[in-house]
Amino acid sequence: MGEIEAALRAYRAELAERIASSQSPGAQSTSPSAVVVKYLDRYGERLFGHPTRRDEKGKIVAIVERTNNLPEHFFGHEKQHLRRRLGRANLGRDLEDQPAQATLAANLRYPDYVRVLCGALDHLSAAFAELDEQALEQTTPLSRSNRDSKLQHRIRALLKGEKTVVSGTDRPESNRCLTR
Repeated sequence: MGEIEAALRAYRAELAERIASSQSPGAQSTSPSAVVVKYLDRYGERLFGHPTRRDEKGKIVAIVERTNNLPEHFFGHEKQHLRRRLGRANLGRDLEDQPAQATLAANLRYPDYVRVLCGALDHLSAAFAELDEQALEQTTPLSRSNRDSKLQHRIRALLKGEKTVVSGTDRPESNRCLTR
């Protein structure tokens, strides 16, 4: 980064010399060199000094992006894929109707992402099922009771491999233990 900054300063000085040699004293130049120098003077301090991440030896390993080009390109590609799939020019409503998780599905193209997420695409359904199970355990028991509550309770217990006694009915066969 330091070398790039030094090279830019040298280039700016070279442009200033070109402008000085090509114009008469007191005249304002509209040459391309003058325009570049004008913008470098106005925005030059914003070109350098971005936050960086360094390793133990002080070497730069990552630089914070100055622009949002990467996300913009990502969404541009996703929009293009959606347009090809749907065949419509106006995608505003289609993009609004997509769930936020739809953008995460695009990451499944990258092997590193899949490896971290679930190991392999073959294990993806098991990883999502595990997430559903964790979310189910974290739900509050303050849900309303309805006609399917007993059935849902039995199914959850069977899926967990627990023994459960069905109660609350008048039939004698409902008091026996259910196993998998």
